[in-house]
Parts: sequence; structure tokens; C-alpha cells
Amino acid sequence: MKGKIDKYGALYIERAGKMKDQLCPYISERGSPIACCDECPLFGEPKPTMDIGLYGRSEKTGQTTIEICHRDLIFDEFTDERNLEVCHD
Repeated sequence: MKGKIDKYGALYIERAGKMKDQLCPYISERGSPIACCDECPLFGEPKPTMDIGLYGRSEKTGQTTIEICHRDLIFDEFTDERNLEVCHD
């Protein structure tokens, strides 16, 4: 799966070959959909996905994980445009 956080902090996930902005599953007070973004307290920082490797050592898998809404999303390719940093293998 491919994803990115744009320069404004909004989350995008590639679906059907196009990057699509993700909306918060919770509705704002005005009833309007709001972007899933890094202003939310449930939006974690991207971090390398770790796995237990040989001899029980933690090893990077080449993927990126973001914890949002109490679950983890794992990306094979991830770009964080807030820092203009690319995280993939």
C-alpha cells in the first residue's frame, strides 16, 4: 500500500491507482467531513515497521507504520511531505 502526508498534514492513501485524501470517520460539530490529519490527537507519527529477525533482534522491514484511530496502517511506500522525506525500501 502507498500513502503520504501532504505538506498541510493531511493523510492520502493510494486507491485504484490514485492518491485519495482520507476523511475522519468522526464528524465535526458542524456535520461536515474533515480531513484525517496530523492535528488529530489519534494521529501518530510515521515510524519504520519493525519485525523480530534472526536471533530475536528487531529489524526494519522496509515498511512504514502510522497509528491512527487506535489501529496501525502499514505502508510499503510512504512519503512525508511535511519534511520532504521519503520512507520506503
